[in-house]
Amino acid sequence: MGCMPKTNASTAATRFTPSKGHLAAAVFFLFFIFIAAGKDLWVYVFVIIPALLVWWALRSSTAVDPEKGITARYAFKGPQSMTWDEFDKLRFEKSRTVAVAKGERSFPLPAVTFNSIPEFAAASGGRIPDVYTEGYEAAKDKVRVVSKDGHEVLVSKEEAEEIEKRVAEDLDRKRAAHKRKH
Repeated sequence: MGCMPKTNASTAATRFTPSKGHLAAAVFFLFFIFIAAGKDLWVYVFVIIPALLVWWALRSSTAVDPEKGITARYAFKGPQSMTWDEFDKLRFEKSRTVAVAKGERSFPLPAVTFNSIPEFAAASGGRIPDVYTEGYEAAKDKVRVVSKDGHEVLVSKEEAEEIEKRVAEDLDRKRAAHKRKH
């Protein structure tokens, strides 16, 4: 599920909404319902599924205001809000992002994913760190080295060259020892 952040200039809040690709999926599903239905009127009961999907895609959102806090608006229940004073952390549960208050009160944030954290951090006015970009920047110039047993580590390019050199020297020694035996 992608998100589309939108900034409202009058309130400085950024709104995250579900991708409009969900609307295309609903239209596609509706098209196949009409093809499958033919003269069987009972099949039209399934029109409710794309209708609910459209309602959810248009209604659900998360608003992030750098001064006020976070507000989640849901398609099928009332909105929930949290001020920045109440906010403690974001928690990621499988494909859901959850806002957690200091008192452990929590609620899911529609249309916010781990991949939208850079935009979410910017919308929070610095109240939430952008760990996604920080991690990417820290690992950008690193090389992943994987051992035979599957253990992997990120190292600098210089360290990787040194490891590669040691492995090559070790391999050369083993080949030389093998040649001496035969």
